[in-house]
Amino acid sequence: RGRGRGRGAARDDEPLSFREFCVRHVSDAATPAEAEHRYEQYKRDHAEAFRRRDFERFARDDPKVRAKHDPRAIEEAIKRRAEMARDAAREFEEDLANGKVPTLPPAKSSGPLESKDAPTLEPSSERDAEKPMDSSNVSIEGTDVVEGARQKNVEKRKDARGRWPVPDAAWAPTRLAFDLRRMEALVTALDEEKRVRTFDDSSLTDPASSPTKLSGNVPGEQDGKKADDVFHDAEDVSRALDEVSDVAEDVTEQTLALLDLLAAAADRRVCYLWRVHGVDYYAGAELTADEYVARPPSARIGEGEGCLARGERPNAEALSGIARAFAEEQQAHLEAEHEKKVGGERASAEDAAPKPEDGAAEDGEDKDTVLVANANATKPTRVTNNTSSPASKWASRVDRCWRVRLEQGDASLARAGRDVVERELEAWKRSCVVQHEENRFGCTLSSKMFVAPEFVLKHINVKQADAVARQRDVILDRLFLENYLAARRDEEKSARREKRAERRAKGDVGGGARAGGAAQQEM
Repeated sequence: RGRGRGRGAARDDEPLSFREFCVRHVSDAATPAEAEHRYEQYKRDHAEAFRRRDFERFARDDPKVRAKHDPRAIEEAIKRRAEMARDAAREFEEDLANGKVPTLPPAKSSGPLESKDAPTLEPSSERDAEKPMDSSNVSIEGTDVVEGARQKNVEKRKDARGRWPVPDAAWAPTRLAFDLRRMEALVTALDEEKRVRTFDDSSLTDPASSPTKLSGNVPGEQDGKKADDVFHDAEDVSRALDEVSDVAEDVTEQTLALLDLLAAAADRRVCYLWRVHGVDYYAGAELTADEYVARPPSARIGEGEGCLARGERPNAEALSGIARAFAEEQQAHLEAEHEKKVGGERASAEDAAPKPEDGAAEDGEDKDTVLVANANATKPTRVTNNTSSPASKWASRVDRCWRVRLEQGDASLARAGRDVVERELEAWKRSCVVQHEENRFGCTLSSKMFVAPEFVLKHINVKQADAVARQRDVILDRLFLENYLAARRDEEKSARREKRAERRAKGDVGGGARAGGAAQQEM
């Protein structure tokens, strides 16, 4: 193998190359396969160090990486995206007024989702795992009525962009009404976020004037004009939503006409969200600022490059089955959530009650048994929805995506780190203020003296602008690294999830278990 003669020793905090690892940690008796296996394990145990090394060696100066992760590039992309969104909104309104907005082509119907092809939802964190599913997230497909009405031999699978098709449950009256309300909330929130109708750039450059979280449970107003007015259908939609809330499980011809009206309104909003904001509603996906600017939605006109749409509307009999199943599963989830809430309150009351110290065994109890019981009691529970229908899993994924979007705001804005930069820069400025006497203050950046700290801060902002700019760059460089590392972790986690799914599809249960253990070791 050689012993690395003529090369300097690697620092302790740097990851080792395969050659250096073999020299330090592999015996001469080990086979090449054993050495490779041990090095792969070493890379998993030191994954973060390898990511940092890759950033310093390859990614830092890569224009594509900078465009995607550098806060400076993201800020420029956010501002440019807002300008492009305004232009796209004007074009959409002109097309809508002239009747030129194309109708969304229905997705090719290929029958109900098979359980083996259904999307498996794995929360990305323990916090996500503890989140209950929205009471309106539930829908179901695959009843006897649906099977008989829309039986096909073609299985539904992901498209070229990895998107699951929209199930027929999206046509259920309550589901369609919920989607329409959520779309209205998104239109209002995203238009306000990008100042689509106010033409005010202050929020795009001033962190103090730009909220990072938006409330979008119901449509709001922006400068006295409802977002619904963009589509010129506010009254019809409001009336239809009121009527659909009274729809029974047995769908009639009158219900079909009502659903067609709601579907047309939903399609206009789906088209608007995609063309103006890069939001693919039914896919639960949104273009990032750099993706939007590099290739806006208007340029994504190839097959499979647009936004997802519902399939053709099922007939009345099939819709009745979908509506009944939807209502049944919704009621089941409501009851489960109620039981969970009651159980949580009961557990909280028990925790608040006086009890012996953890690990203390009472008379006659085995100490090891008590320790095991205490350990099991502290383990977090993982909430899954493996028993839900495929359509319910789709609805849960889409609803969780847009709920988080409305609550937490633009992910690109968070990656730009405006609040972090301003907060840390202000803290650095104050750290440069030094008090020598009661009314005598100095600055670590110069030898001048001042009578109050506010004059020192003014001096730093005006006379030490170069030092402030350098410190800002230091903060931005750190955020650049953090964005890159977070993206790499997400990519690796997704890759591991796909491998586990492939093993499960092949029936390799043992391999899946081993993969899960390796995934925990990596992080």
